[in-house]
Amino acid sequence: MKKLLVMLLALILVAGAVVLSISAEAETRTAECPYCEKTVEWQPVTNSNKANFGDGHYYLYEDIRAFGQKTITGTTCLDLNGKTATTNNRSLLVNTENSILNVVDSGTNGAVVSQNGSNNIAGGTVRVSTGGTLNLYSGTLRYISAEGSVTARGGVIDTYNGGNVNIYGGT
Repeated sequence: MKKLLVMLLALILVAGAVVLSISAEAETRTAECPYCEKTVEWQPVTNSNKANFGDGHYYLYEDIRAFGQKTITGTTCLDLNGKTATTNNRSLLVNTENSILNVVDSGTNGAVVSQNGSNNIAGGTVRVSTGGTLNLYSGTLRYISAEGSVTARGGVIDTYNGGNVNIYGGT
């Protein structure tokens, strides 16, 4: 019985070390920003730190589920990094007045996906509000509407009261 407990404890310790080593990989990285045209530090976005974005550079470290609505303030660069951020019934990224959101994908097949499971009254995968700007350099913005759902305003990009959209690449 004592050997079994020792083996179980050893297994728990090994599993904990593996989890710690995996989570330690989500680190700040240094890379060039196509918008800024300079080398900058990119902060990781994981399933455990899905906060709103302020001025800065962020990259998707992993596929993100239930990303939720994000309020963009200042100038924000988001690198999809070949990953996908998905949510239901909410705009994923919302530009507030006088903010800029730059979307790039340094990997392949990176996407921001909004899935409408029911009614989406004010939506869009990306909603760009008055005075806000969306610059899409690469990556994919996708909106999936459920059969029989109602979308009063939305789609892939919702420009609300004069938001600005510039598409330089991507889909």
